[in-house]
Amino acid sequence: MGGLGEVQFDHLWLGDADLRVCRGCYACLLHGEERCPLDDDRAEIEQPIPDADGVIFASPVYAMGMTALMKNLLDRLAYTMHRPRFFDQTALIVVSAGAAGIKETQNAIPAVRYMGLDMAGGRVGLRMLPRPWTRAERRRILVETERAGRRFFHALERERRPAPGFMDVAYFRIQQAVYDVNREQQPADYEYFADHGRLNPSRRWYVDVPVNPIYDPGARGGVGHPPTGARPPAGPARRGG
Repeated sequence: MGGLGEVQFDHLWLGDADLRVCRGCYACLLHGEERCPLDDDRAEIEQPIPDADGVIFASPVYAMGMTALMKNLLDRLAYTMHRPRFFDQTALIVVSAGAAGIKETQNAIPAVRYMGLDMAGGRVGLRMLPRPWTRAERRRILVETERAGRRFFHALERERRPAPGFMDVAYFRIQQAVYDVNREQQPADYEYFADHGRLNPSRRWYVDVPVNPIYDPGARGGVGHPPTGARPPAGPARRGG
């Protein structure tokens, strides 16, 4: 992308990071990421993302899916899917494989959209056989990589995030309703949404961007949004999010 303009990259090799395997204890989801019992590089990995314009997630295909290192990264950042925050960043998904599994992996890593990332950067799947490439193969990989780089660069240049789709708005309304009702069961989610003004019924999405008016009534009607401050009915505690 250097030929398109000045770009500065910071690289993170997950194999070199101290990122321990998620225990599935729910501490980060229910009580906040600062309550995670694992003392490692997780916070340092997240720290530079809000200052970046974009994030490239790259993984080879292992056993028809992303690597264990990439999956663990998503697991350890799962709280950002409960409490989305990366709305100023664009994502590019890069997947490589010798043969099969590219599509499956390309469809899995974009779960990062639930962290708030704009997926306009797109996806690229590169077939790279584990042998010296022919001239034609090398040219094909170069062309596909350059095309992905141009698309990502132009997405980074946009001054405003595009309007969310119907499912994006529906996901927001679902979180808004669940966290409001289950404030005692999910205090970290409730407090985060309250602090960012996301529990206001007039709030149309996580951040202030144009929202198709057709999407919002349909999304809200589909989840039965309760009035702010409503309490759950008596009975077994609900598990939300």
